Amino acid sequence: MTTGWIVVGVVAFWVLVAVMIGVWIGLALRTADIEDEARRVRRDECDVVEKEPHHDPESAV
Repeated sequence: MTTGWIVVGVVAFWVLVAVMIGVWIGLALRTADIEDEARRVRRDECDVVEKEPHHDPESAV
C-alpha cells in the first residue's frame, strides 16, 4: 500500500512540475509579445518624427 502512495506522490510531483513549466513558458511568450509590441510602437513613433518636414534655415534665405 505504501508503494502505491509513493507512485501517486511522484506522479503528482511531475504533473505539478509540468504545469509550472507550462505557466513559465506562457508568461515568457506573453512578455516577449508585449515587448515586441512596445518596440513596434516606438519604431512607428520614430518613423513619424523622421518623416516630418525638415526646415533648413539656409534654404529659406
